[in-house]
Amino acid sequence: MRDMCLLNLSLKSLSSELYNTWALYNNSPNLTSFTLDLNRIDGDFEEPARDTILSPNSFEFHNSLEHVSLNAYGIMYRKQLYDYYGKEMLVAFENQKFKNLKSFTWTLDAVIFNDDVITLYNDLINFVPSKFPKLTLLSLELCDSRLLNLISEQFPNLTELKLNCPLPLPHSQSNQSSFNHLKKLTTCGYRRIAIQSPAVIRAIFPVLSTLQFKNTFESNDFTSDLSK
Repeated sequence: MRDMCLLNLSLKSLSSELYNTWALYNNSPNLTSFTLDLNRIDGDFEEPARDTILSPNSFEFHNSLEHVSLNAYGIMYRKQLYDYYGKEMLVAFENQKFKNLKSFTWTLDAVIFNDDVITLYNDLINFVPSKFPKLTLLSLELCDSRLLNLISEQFPNLTELKLNCPLPLPHSQSNQSSFNHLKKLTTCGYRRIAIQSPAVIRAIFPVLSTLQFKNTFESNDFTSDLSK
């Protein structure tokens, strides 16, 4: 197939059609925007094999890419993905082609459990982040306190952060950096002990102007009501 001059590519694909999807992507080397919605229909409610889960490391980033959005559907076993998601995220953040991105999304259509306390990394992240100042929008399925700290260091100019999970607690063993440019935060709520006073939000998100909750739930540990 001859290389195409596409700048924007948005695809909806089944997991069984990935070969054709990547062939089309690879023959579009001038892309500035790439969106892939992948529907996994094989296995239904069985736990998926990790190598069948869409990841930012599933393909080579083109140098021209500025916007990447990866959305996987049909993955029901969210808790089994914690370790995988955490490791894949670190590999992606080490990719120097990330420095060209202005927006990045990686979401999984997975079940949110009421007792979700996200722990992707049991130890401190042994990773010296490069600073990628171009990225202003980041949307992730999972995030824990250590990853949140890494994000604040690696992407200092973020203006919008979307998390499809509760807002993580600042980690006592991490030097929690501030998101000095973040104006909009979307999350699924927060643990009640995570925010005991408005001063905590102001310290981490000093210029935050919009706080949005989605797919929220109420339990003894989680809330989306800032007055509680």
